[in-house]
Amino acid sequence: MKAVARLIKGKKAISPFISIILIVALAVIVAGIVINWTTTFTKETQERTGQEITQTTDCAVSAGLGVWRDIDGKEQICLDTATKELVFVLENKESMKIENVNINVLLQNSAISNQTGISIPPGAIAVGKIRTNSSSASEIKSVIFVPALKKGDKIYWCGDNKITVQGVSVGSC
Repeated sequence: MKAVARLIKGKKAISPFISIILIVALAVIVAGIVINWTTTFTKETQERTGQEITQTTDCAVSAGLGVWRDIDGKEQICLDTATKELVFVLENKESMKIENVNINVLLQNSAISNQTGISIPPGAIAVGKIRTNSSSASEIKSVIFVPALKKGDKIYWCGDNKITVQGVSVGSC
């Protein structure tokens, strides 16, 4: 213990002025780090929220996907039992181009999900097909179409604007 006391006795302490400067410098550095992180976090949150609002608005206003109806009002969707393909005619009822359509076919014992690759300009119709491995239209429970829009370089799916066709509406071609 006496040896430690001798070591400490010969050393000088930091002056109170220098210690205050070091504490203030440390506080400024920590404050700078916190401000930088907060600014970055806020900008990223604003951008993400802005994109979500744009997507929601675009989907609500511009994603007018529908199954085209003939002059008698019958939806144009049927199963070609020879090729086992579901054939459908979709229409874009709104002002923005639909970039792609995802289709989900729910069958009695399975489900099929696929992007159709169909692009539909505003006010236009498009014919599509998807292989189902189903030999009867009565095996189809429902068909769900989900449109995708493009804004800038981003493509986003409008799940709230999906179209569901019940299996009873699907006949044989």
